[in-house]
Amino acid sequence: MAEARERGVSWTEATSEAMRDVRKERRSESLREFYEGLAAAPTFDLGALRAQYEEGLAAEDKMTATQRMGLRFDQLRGGEQAQALDEMKAELRTSLAILDAMTPAEARNPLVLVKASRAAKERIVGQVGLSSDAPIKSVLMQFEWSLIQHEFLRRERLAGRTLPRTQEEMEWMLRQRPTSRAFRMLRSESMRMQGRMRASKVARPRGFAAERGLRLVN
Repeated sequence: MAEARERGVSWTEATSEAMRDVRKERRSESLREFYEGLAAAPTFDLGALRAQYEEGLAAEDKMTATQRMGLRFDQLRGGEQAQALDEMKAELRTSLAILDAMTPAEARNPLVLVKASRAAKERIVGQVGLSSDAPIKSVLMQFEWSLIQHEFLRRERLAGRTLPRTQEEMEWMLRQRPTSRAFRMLRSESMRMQGRMRASKVARPRGFAAERGLRLVN
């Protein structure tokens, strides 16, 4: 805040900048803890994904007094932080409802019994009351990407290598030493991209599909 004040900004702007820096550092710390947790877990399944969603819903309850004050200040200013938080909670509740709508067999193997089944997706759409199957595809993509990260982090930890600290480091390391699941996803994404480009008669830029495949997330 002192540095911001030296630049001549108001106390309000200085406070906002300081809180943005705190949030950024907390996100980085949370990501490092998330990677450490994935690396330590022997397996990753939909139960682990559910725990992530539930933890996200409880995030507001874990806010410090300063964070709550900042959120309230943002609401009074008509800012977007409070709205983004409400939207995130709504998405998490929808994701949890999608998990609840899966049968026990589907929950054990969702990337086969749900991802590849139009009938299963249509049943879940009707049961949850969705307007399309896009949220289901999003949940499955998050699950598949988490599996890829888990397999990679687990392997790197067992090999004694340094784990990534940021999303950028994760993507770079995964490009250098992809797991078999990551390679299959990249190849599948590349084939879909090539098909779309041939259909639209657009020249395929080298390396674009691979880069797109590694940015599933998040």
